[in-house]
Amino acid sequence: LPGGKRKDLRKIMSHPQGLAQCKGYLKKNFPHAALIEATDTAEGARILEQSPEERNLAVIAPKRCAKLYHLEVLEEGIQDMKLNFTRFIAAQKLS
Repeated sequence: LPGGKRKDLRKIMSHPQGLAQCKGYLKKNFPHAALIEATDTAEGARILEQSPEERNLAVIAPKRCAKLYHLEVLEEGIQDMKLNFTRFIAAQKLS
């Protein structure tokens, strides 16, 4: 949330894949933080926006979620493998 401080973070939320892709960063920087699984990364950001009392919660989400959900980016590029890019496609079953 805007005005949040890294030193106050005790919980980090994201999709399980997002948490896995940042496992080393989280272990090094937030070894005692509780990791909370969300249904997707944007959902974690939406939950945080709607929970202003959660001053000790951060989310791992796409940068555009910060603008969409009125959040403050604390750090970028936290994935463990710098050349790792998550890609999504839309698929449909053909009859």
